[in-house]
Amino acid sequence: MKKIIVLWILVAANLLYLNAEKTNWMMIGVQSSALVEQVTDGVNSSTSTMSSQGLSLSSYMFKEDNRIGLWVHDSFLVPVSLESEVNGITTTTDLSVYDFLLQTEILIGPGYRVPITNALDFHGGIGLHLLHLNGIISQDNYSYSLMAFNWGIGGEAALKLNIGEGVYFDVGSILAIDTQNFMNVNVSGYDIYGSYTDSYSDWTKDYLGVTAKFFLGIGYQWVK
Repeated sequence: MKKIIVLWILVAANLLYLNAEKTNWMMIGVQSSALVEQVTDGVNSSTSTMSSQGLSLSSYMFKEDNRIGLWVHDSFLVPVSLESEVNGITTTTDLSVYDFLLQTEILIGPGYRVPITNALDFHGGIGLHLLHLNGIISQDNYSYSLMAFNWGIGGEAALKLNIGEGVYFDVGSILAIDTQNFMNVNVSGYDIYGSYTDSYSDWTKDYLGVTAKFFLGIGYQWVK
């Protein structure tokens, strides 16, 4: 927790530093993502891979001509497939049973840019990674809700190609590694014995999550 507080203080300080004239980049695009999770409790082990697709939003702020600045990347993803392996047995989950299923992510930290030519820049960032997964199943006699939170570190590497007055193409990839996971699950319904409810809320022990993403988008840059 102390490390997270220190990081946010550094980010806030960076924002204050950037209150002078700034170069701003803002990109929106499409994204493909794969989240691989591994959990081991000493007896059982499980590995799952969830593939998602959705929107990517990325922004950079640099003070004047500085190469180091602030980087923020947001993702809004819809999971499309889930494959799990538990003790060597592989199963595939039909995600269409969910009435609502959304994965959101944010990465924030220092960003950098390295001009290659007048039209081409290599850029990226590294910082805190936060992931939130929310799922809901609602039927006549059954209700299920899932909320999961991950945190760790992540980074981005991309190429920016200027194509016109303030307009650019952006293509890149993101890699994030999470070592903390918190889950909250609630189940309720009716069966032949009457109504029932059950819930689970706890930190996941021995958790490792790796997210790899590829994005392609178009952006706009300005100086203010």
